[in-house]
Amino acid sequence: MLASRIANELSEGYGISVSVLDIYTNSTLGALLDFLDGQGKSSGAPGGRQRGRRALPQAPGQGAPEIAIVGLAGRFPGAVDADAFWQNIVKGAVSMTTFSKEYLMSKGVPEVALAHKDFVPGAYMINDADKFDHQFFGINRNEAAHMDPQHRVFIETTWAALDNAALPPRSGLSDTVVGVFAAAGIDGGPAATLSTTWMVSR
Repeated sequence: MLASRIANELSEGYGISVSVLDIYTNSTLGALLDFLDGQGKSSGAPGGRQRGRRALPQAPGQGAPEIAIVGLAGRFPGAVDADAFWQNIVKGAVSMTTFSKEYLMSKGVPEVALAHKDFVPGAYMINDADKFDHQFFGINRNEAAHMDPQHRVFIETTWAALDNAALPPRSGLSDTVVGVFAAAGIDGGPAATLSTTWMVSR
């Protein structure tokens, strides 16, 4: 199903002739690009690949397209955006939030875990992770409540990156070649749960 959608998008959106079998035969991105380059060269198309709607800009004297990073966004412990994060790095700030014993016990952390020599009563937390505006993003309230919190933050940060690039997501992306590249830190929740379980069982 996904291969069919990819084939249709490449054909209808970019004028690239590729079949579902071609996608399965060239199952990695690199292999598919090599296959398409070979098709373009054999057909005499300039620059290798055939493109219909909008070609990627070609670097002068090179075959590879130019890529420009035009926006940046992030949410970090102790920093609401990339600028604040950089200032924390410059200052050597430690952005860990420390919790009292009483607070941790009120959240269900057993006393035996708190007394363990390896237990650290702190966490690296981002601000306002619970302030997701589901109406702004057109998501049902119940669906938003059941979404992974990291997913909600990802949506917010993606919007912020486009906004930082002066590309309004609702009106500024038509007929543009734009990609959002994102990554997230390791979620420590499951690991913390397993660690606490192990300490209690000991």
